[in-house]
Amino acid sequence: MITKGKMKPLCSLCLILICGFCLATEHQISLQVKRQGTKASVKTNWQTDYGSSNKDTYRQLTVAIEMKNMSRDKDAFIVDWYFLARSLKNNSLKIFDSGGENITLQPMEAKKLLKQSKEIMANVAIYAALGSQEKEGEKVEGYIVTLSDKKGKVFAVAASSFSLEKLANNTEKMNQLIDKIKIDE
Repeated sequence: MITKGKMKPLCSLCLILICGFCLATEHQISLQVKRQGTKASVKTNWQTDYGSSNKDTYRQLTVAIEMKNMSRDKDAFIVDWYFLARSLKNNSLKIFDSGGENITLQPMEAKKLLKQSKEIMANVAIYAALGSQEKEGEKVEGYIVTLSDKKGKVFAVAASSFSLEKLANNTEKMNQLIDKIKIDE
């Protein structure tokens, strides 16, 4: 049985726990990202009867981003998406397309965005008689989607692979990739 003297500290403890939980979960947004498909087309530049060829492959990635406000309050945040590619020459990773949007969701409201990357190109030249091939361009690596508050603090991440999710959660490395886009533009 709880006596009158013990009730006040117990209520204080409960209030601290409840307030701590509310502060820790400032944004209650559910984030799901699904790869909708990869569009690919091939253009043959030249081809011989003995197996040599030169082909350009164009690829484009489409993702569906679904967000839902799970709280009782309206919430405003920023959704950013990044499409990543790997160089066929040196295996370096880069963001080849990206975008962002301000989102406001009412309580229990959901929103779905369909985002398509720009095309990237890879060229492969096969020289059958020499037993060699040359590659240049890029191949699609995947995507990263982040949700952040108005101050830029990321509170949710979704990616096409564990390694890209790990990259997105490393603020320093992610900022380096984002800064590289700005230099290349």
